[in-house]
Amino acid sequence: MWSTKLNHVKRKNSPLPPDFNSRTVSVEDQEPLDEEGTTLYRKEIMSIAWLVRTRPNIAAAVAHKQTKCATPNIIDRKDLSYMIGFLANNINAGMVIDCKDGQLYLYVDVGHATHSDMRSHSGALLCMGRLGYGGVPFVWKSLKQKVVSLHSTSAELIGLSDMFDLLQCGAELMAFLQIGQRRPFTVYQDNTSTITIAYMGRSSSHAKRRFIEIRFMWFKEHLDAGFAKLEYLSSADHPADLLASIRSGSEFRHFTSLIMGNI
Repeated sequence: MWSTKLNHVKRKNSPLPPDFNSRTVSVEDQEPLDEEGTTLYRKEIMSIAWLVRTRPNIAAAVAHKQTKCATPNIIDRKDLSYMIGFLANNINAGMVIDCKDGQLYLYVDVGHATHSDMRSHSGALLCMGRLGYGGVPFVWKSLKQKVVSLHSTSAELIGLSDMFDLLQCGAELMAFLQIGQRRPFTVYQDNTSTITIAYMGRSSSHAKRRFIEIRFMWFKEHLDAGFAKLEYLSSADHPADLLASIRSGSEFRHFTSLIMGNI
């Protein structure tokens, strides 16, 4: 019987294997789990999912493995064991909160076509203050996009559309708590083409962009009204990258330190 007790799991340094994005899965590992294994897989992944509330650095890994709950394979069971090994190695990990600024900032990033069905993955962090400058994240999301995007720019635009409401809800919360905010709010993006399209809308379209549906540009009116602005932030320093893509090694440690402030 498959055991997930911590003392039976080899300790790991990242939530998923370092070769997760490039590995070739064997035919054996693609075999589906039996009924008992499937039930255990679902139980364990949903138990781990609670930890995402205080550990954003495992959000992308958990989100990817949750998409396999319907029909998990042997490789998914191995990945889950790997994730438990990582948690065993970081039992006391948590957030370091030392907020120096109440201003809201939203970070949004997307991993293009990272799922087996070629759908992309969105990640976002809503923070009080800028990360790396005394900022603290208090809302984060990591989720699989609902449609297939033909281009990374389209995927980034969909990600902005999916996550922009975090900023709207955050602004309402700050108003209720009477915490003053400066407008426009800053939304950080690492794709310059996405920023151009978001501001120009359909007028920026050419032959390669006409497949982008207008419904993913609904937030343009909020940009035009001065509610928010988009600013470029390089991928190397974009903390939402950790929630949009599976990272390991130095990249994982860098973004974990940036977001959680304790590594």
